[in-house]
Amino acid sequence: MPKIITNAKEAAALVQEKQQLEVNLAWELLDVFNKTKDLIDPLRDCADLALQEMICIRDGIGPAAVQNAINEEIKIMAVLKKERPSSKLKDKGKDDFDIVDKAEKLEILLKEVSKMDAQDVSDIVRLYGTFVEKAAKEKELTELYKLVEDRKNAFRKGTDKLDADAVWNKGDKKQEAGRHRAAILSEELKNKLGELKKGKKANVALDLTVDFLADNALQYEKSSRGAVQNFLVSMQGGQSGFALKDTSTLGRIDRAFGLVPAADISGTTADTLFFFSKFPGIDPLFQILPLATIVAGAHHSLIEVALPLSQNKVIDYEIGLYGTLLPGKAKHSAVGAVKKVLEMAQNEKLNHYLLVWYGKDGKAIEGCYEFFPSEKKSFEAFRKFAKGTNALTTFAKVKSIDKATIEELVKSNGLDAK
Repeated sequence: MPKIITNAKEAAALVQEKQQLEVNLAWELLDVFNKTKDLIDPLRDCADLALQEMICIRDGIGPAAVQNAINEEIKIMAVLKKERPSSKLKDKGKDDFDIVDKAEKLEILLKEVSKMDAQDVSDIVRLYGTFVEKAAKEKELTELYKLVEDRKNAFRKGTDKLDADAVWNKGDKKQEAGRHRAAILSEELKNKLGELKKGKKANVALDLTVDFLADNALQYEKSSRGAVQNFLVSMQGGQSGFALKDTSTLGRIDRAFGLVPAADISGTTADTLFFFSKFPGIDPLFQILPLATIVAGAHHSLIEVALPLSQNKVIDYEIGLYGTLLPGKAKHSAVGAVKKVLEMAQNEKLNHYLLVWYGKDGKAIEGCYEFFPSEKKSFEAFRKFAKGTNALTTFAKVKSIDKATIEELVKSNGLDAK
């Protein structure tokens, strides 16, 4: 039997511990990727090839695709935001620490690739994915890259399209679940919109535009987030720019299992799977790179990365059972090191197996069920319920995470077995 916790503060404390553990796990995995030569060196080699391809295309027939990709990603991609001495500025005797111009970035990155860490490589993989999208739409490159983009996008559905519509449809108002998120208006943008509206009251079209932008951007104040989420948002990664809508399948899963609400299912993880598919024979251990880099970089939560991996059958993740994050077919020499990190997290006292319910506003935690491995029948039922691909089906249909809903899920799935 699970433990029923009706004290809101106690339940919220368990959720915060769970979220902190998952952030720590990402950093531990990142450490393994960075410190294991047989992992980091091949990653650098892959980044090298991607950079060479983009430079070749840029200098050949498709410069716009590369520049557009850089323009789109430079806002959140740490490897692109770094200040470096520009050879052009240096020649003119200017400050060595001026930011290099965009046309020069790829050559500098190529020179630095032998010193890149795993997060830098992950950024290059993301940049390459964006470049493919841009190239497929650029007239001179469409024929060359359209098939590449189709292959890349196939990883966003999974090998057998398992529950694809329940998680990947984007914001269709007719859909009651999916990849539903909205951009958070920054204070700067909110102020700018306010000034525009105040200064031009007679401009009806402008007023409507301002209202539309304001209404279609979720604005969450710090007080409505937990400490872990506030910390991750402060890192200014991808999840700092998005909030999940109530109709987000992943948002419902995040909240019900006490996980970090972030930026919905990770398209970059699917793009990473595509990227590594370009290199025949690469060990599946490399495919879980995003569990380290994307989560530690505050772009997505662990579950948002684990689900594309599960949909593509690299892993078969059960929420909170971190050992299931290890690819079963991995044979790499670093498997032992990764397995050790995953098992330590799974056995950590901060690892709580929860089903959480919320108040009428949908934000404040009111209580939770806590499950324990020692309670074999209820815990086995929980494991089945917490299988990521099963959760996609379940929470595509769940419209609220209130007490009555959670109680019904517990009963109907045998989670209260003695």
